[in-house]
Formats: sequence, structure tokens, C-alpha cells
Amino acid sequence: MDARYISAKVIESVINHRKHLDHALAEHLLRSNDPREASLARELSYGVMRWYPRLVFITGLMLQKPLKSKDTDILALLCSGLYQLGYMRIPDHAAISATVETARALGKNWACELINAVLRRYQRERDTIDLQVLDFEPARYAHPKWLISRLRETWPEYWEQILLSNNEHPPMQLRVNQQHHTRAEYIHLLQQAGIEATPASFANTGITLSSAINVDDIPGFYQ
Repeated sequence: MDARYISAKVIESVINHRKHLDHALAEHLLRSNDPREASLARELSYGVMRWYPRLVFITGLMLQKPLKSKDTDILALLCSGLYQLGYMRIPDHAAISATVETARALGKNWACELINAVLRRYQRERDTIDLQVLDFEPARYAHPKWLISRLRETWPEYWEQILLSNNEHPPMQLRVNQQHHTRAEYIHLLQQAGIEATPASFANTGITLSSAINVDDIPGFYQ
């Protein structure tokens, strides 16, 4: 199943039905047999939700009227398209074309022209729109206004650093169960499985992976 279709459904579940992102992803990825599509669906889902306040603000600048609740999947697609244009290495033309086609897969052909127009406008006016983002704090920091205010009050010297750090893509880290392996032994197991890893500096049982992987691929995870 197409990654953009999956991520649109996942994001819709989170927004409309308050599902946990991990649970929504697990549920929808059961229908995908392609590891590459599953990986892209994860990246789109996590990326869109991480930057959601900013992406929704940008769509609001370009939509004449808000989308209805029943069309949250189209809002998710718009945010997904913006995320691809702004944060991923996918060529712009491929990101726009694939996102538009996903609207057809969702059975909403009427949205194809809308999605195409919004994404191409952002492509043309990105610099101007990004300046408008900087002027609106929830969009600039990708956090709700109430949380920004609370952090500013509680940590007046560090609030901005906290917000910026909170938006960074976290590394995938593991804790070794030393009843089964030492950390060095487990790093060797990972290397045998083709997974690059290094000892973590914060704990003598911690391991940091060079890139995130599916937990199904972690040696001994279920055992």
C-alpha cells in the first residue's frame, strides 16, 4: 500500500480520533507488504506530526476556507506534501505528483486540483511564506501557544532552546539486557545483522543506532 495513503490515514486517526501515533501506524502498516513504503510512511507520519503546528499554519495561509472534519485526510495530505517539500530529499515534482495521486486513491478526486495548487504555490512562494511562519510563534516553534507560554514562564533563560531541541529528530537507542549479553557482545550481534551501532555515553547499558530501524529487525527483540 502506498506510503502517502497510509500516512494520511494514520494522521487522520491521530487528529480526529485521538489515537496514539505508534498504535495508528502499527494498525495501518499491517496492510503494507513493502518495507520501503512502510519506512516512508513512518517518516511522513512522524515528520508531519512533529511539525504539525507549522504545516497547518502554512496550509491556512493558502486555503480560502478550512477543510471540513470529514476531509482531515486531505489536510493530512497537504501537510505531507509540505513536509516532503520542506524537509525531505524527494524531488519537488515527484513529491507533488505522488501526493496529488494519493487523493485519487482516497476517493477524493475533487481535492487533486486543490492539493496541486497549494503545493505549487508553496514551491513558488516558499521564501515569503517562511517569513510569515517566523512571525507566528506556534508555527515558528511548532508547539502550541499555551506550552510556549508555560515554558517561557518556567525557564525564562532556556525556553527557546527547549523548544528547538524538542523538534530535533531523536536517535534510536537501545538498552541491553545484561542477563543475556554484555553491551560489547550485543553490538557485535548488531554488526553481524548489518546494523551500525555505537556505545551510548549516558549509560553503560545504552547503545545508539546510526539510523532508526523497524523493531522487528532488532536481534532478539521479541525473545
